[in-house]
Formats: sequence, structure tokens, C-alpha cells
Amino acid sequence: LLQEARLALHNPADLAYDLALAYANAGQISAAESILRDADLPPAQREAAHLLGSLLSAIENPAEAPAALPTARRILETDPANVPASMVGALALEAQGDYPGAQLAYEKVLRADADFGPAVRQLAILYAERLGNDRKAEQLAVPAQQAYPDDPQLSYELGLIHFRRADFEAAAKFLQQSVRVRAQDAKAVYYLGVSHYRLKDPGDAKDELQRAVELKLDGAEAVQAKKILDELSRGGSPQKPN
Repeated sequence: LLQEARLALHNPADLAYDLALAYANAGQISAAESILRDADLPPAQREAAHLLGSLLSAIENPAEAPAALPTARRILETDPANVPASMVGALALEAQGDYPGAQLAYEKVLRADADFGPAVRQLAILYAERLGNDRKAEQLAVPAQQAYPDDPQLSYELGLIHFRRADFEAAAKFLQQSVRVRAQDAKAVYYLGVSHYRLKDPGDAKDELQRAVELKLDGAEAVQAKKILDELSRGGSPQKPN
């Protein structure tokens, strides 16, 4: 409706900020940013648009969330239900390492808007990476992937969830999706290689594990990759990874 109203106005800038805010509240961050960037806003709306733009930038680039937190708090003082500001607060908690606090903050965002895509995505990743809850991570990651079909991080998390369940066929499918976008992600390539190893596909496993090592894989994964490569070079059969 806002889009139709904007097009019908003689001066469409009159509703540009409201339209951008509506898109932001719906989780369509890029669309909101585009409107703010292109609109010739009335002077009375420019400060509010600047504040909203800083929130949207932080949602798109979570590393900016701590710097945007004062802006988010300022907005929440007068508008406690503001979804983008609440999202920035949650991202800032995660950046500070307060993972339980971030979980609660993302869940609060989703209580206000259950379809807010950025919060669904981020909470799925948080459950998988930091909170050790694959069931909840998958419940969120599957619908999030509908909103972000080419998101390599979501594909990676879904791949690891299936890997931990020893469902290596599904793990390989999701990890391949991730690697197509992030070809230099050593861990994604490693887990893809181990999945193929467990699926008794030594050719792909060897290529991928060698590539992971070349990408400077480190830690226990590097040790395991070299162990499997040694085994494959001797013509060994797949064993359960450590």
C-alpha cells in the first residue's frame, strides 16, 4: 500500500521515509536502503532517515553494530517497538560475546515480527555456532534459507548440522552450496571432503581435503585432513573421523 501511495503522489519523496521504514520492519533491508539512498527527502525527515540508515547498515554489516548501538538505544527510548533498533541491540550483544543475551534479544525481535528475516537468520547461526542447539538451529535455518537462498553461511550451518548427525549425503549437498559461493572457506571445503570420504567417494574427498589444506586449514581439522589424505594415498577405505 505504501508503494502504491508513493507512486500516486506528485512528490513521492513525501512518503519515502515511511516506505523505507516499512521495508526495514519487514526485513527487506536492501530495499529500504535503496529508497533512502535515492529519495530527495524533506528536511524534516532527514535526521530520522540518517538514523535509520545507520541501523540498516549495521544489520547488513554486523561488525558495525557496536558503533550503531547508541543510535539504537536513542531510538528505542521513544519507540520501544522499533524492530531495526532492537535488531541492532541483539547484534551488539552477540558481538560482545553475550550469546545468551543475544539469543533473548533475537527472540524478542521475533516476538514483535516472527518473519523478520535478519533475526531468523542470525538466531539460526547463533544456535548452531554458539549455543549447541542443532534442533532449534535447523528449525530457523530452513525458513531463513527460503529468504536467503544463496547465503553461504546458512548452507554451511545446515551442512554441519547434518554432518554432526552423520547424514553425510545431506551434509555434502548443503556444503557444496556453501563452497560454490565461498570457495576459499577452508572449513567448509574440509567438511565437504570428509562427507565425500564417508560416502566412499575417494576422488572428490582427496581433491577437497587437499584443497582445504592448501587453504591453510588449521587445528584438529588440519590433523584429520592429513590423516585421511595419507590413508587415501595408501588406498585405504573410509574410517569414522575423530
